[in-house]
Amino acid sequence: MNSRITWLTKATIRSVFLVFTFLAFSVFISCTSEEDPPLPDTDDDGIVDEDDNCPLVSNPDQLDSDEDGIGDACENDADGDGVVDDTDNCPDVANPDQEDTDGDGMGDACDPTTISQDKEHIQASIDATLDCILTLENGLAIETLLTEFMGISNGDTLNLEWVNALIDSLAEAVPMTEEARFDIDLFEGTYTYNHGEATWTRTEDQEGMVIIEFPSSPDQTTNNGTITLGNYSDQEVTIGESPIYLPKTVNVSLVVDNEEIIAVNLEGVTYASNAGFQIPVEIDLFVYVNPYSLSIVVDRSSSTEFSLDLDFSEDSDLCSTGIHVDASLATDDFENLTQQDILSLTFSFYSNDLSIQSLNGIAEVLQITDPTISQINAFVDVEVLIRDLKVADLVLEEGEGEEVIVVLKFKDGTTEDSANYYQEFIEELEALFTSYFGS
Repeated sequence: MNSRITWLTKATIRSVFLVFTFLAFSVFISCTSEEDPPLPDTDDDGIVDEDDNCPLVSNPDQLDSDEDGIGDACENDADGDGVVDDTDNCPDVANPDQEDTDGDGMGDACDPTTISQDKEHIQASIDATLDCILTLENGLAIETLLTEFMGISNGDTLNLEWVNALIDSLAEAVPMTEEARFDIDLFEGTYTYNHGEATWTRTEDQEGMVIIEFPSSPDQTTNNGTITLGNYSDQEVTIGESPIYLPKTVNVSLVVDNEEIIAVNLEGVTYASNAGFQIPVEIDLFVYVNPYSLSIVVDRSSSTEFSLDLDFSEDSDLCSTGIHVDASLATDDFENLTQQDILSLTFSFYSNDLSIQSLNGIAEVLQITDPTISQINAFVDVEVLIRDLKVADLVLEEGEGEEVIVVLKFKDGTTEDSANYYQEFIEELEALFTSYFGS
């Protein structure tokens, strides 16, 4: 500390000395030389013309949003995208790429579309999302875990007997404990599968880590798979009447044939301190399932203010889907929380060019017991956007047999059942799951 004080003292003295020297030199020069004529400052903003990025219009702040050397105050670029208004095909909305898909002279970012085009864009975004998800079937995670390791097909687990034998023999090598928690210091080490004896060997060569080396399929004669678990910490929480231990941090990875298949990174979990019902109120979770990544972040700005961000993307970055939720509660007594305690609730969903966002009204509807369709439509405002431009509203209508359906209400007032756009999406996903898990 003394050395730091000495350093700071010296630095302060040096700075003060330089300032006084500069001032004295300035005074000396002003008193001993002829006074130079003032440099021109045409707009009287205190910045001389040669240094002024906007010499004819007063702008003492010298703001230059696009950093092109021309001040915002006199630059003919209203949206600040670096393209002057005279040549900008979308002067009020930033679009530096100037994309104009239909070649009508108006940029895509602000180009009014027809209802037919809006419908095509909605369907194209949903189809693109489906294509992204279906590539999961060809990913290494599905192939390695479900097909090779488990042998799952149409609801049957062909390798079930082998998997059970592998797990049962591993249990024999794991230290025995009666504790109701995972003590990584007790289990740390490397567990290696012995193919000839169909047994496991534990080597206590790791500190704070568990490594499991195993074959990825019954046909494998080597341990080509490795599970690594580390950075583990937990917290005793109460759910119901019994205390249990839940993780606060943990890193887990699965590598097969030197390729990362799965990774889970959990950081910064905070559990609510409410007696009898402790739920996680802050989470930072990253899950990688080759080739997809899932990020879940729950933030708590106060005991009753929360936000959730869920992002789903693919390695190539061609697929991007996510949701953001904001919630405000009247109380932090989560054990006795009711619908009436939700003061506000909004969400926004995006997938490729498509986004859906609720502006207000969900919390108000939750206050109503058995709300009617007209009440929901009166309170809830949900918009459908393509490339951030609104193309429709989501509203409820009563279908045949008093069935409630969600419809798209387009800007010309016409409506269409939203199921027309996502029904194929649901059917394709069902077919994917059925191929593995049966009907």
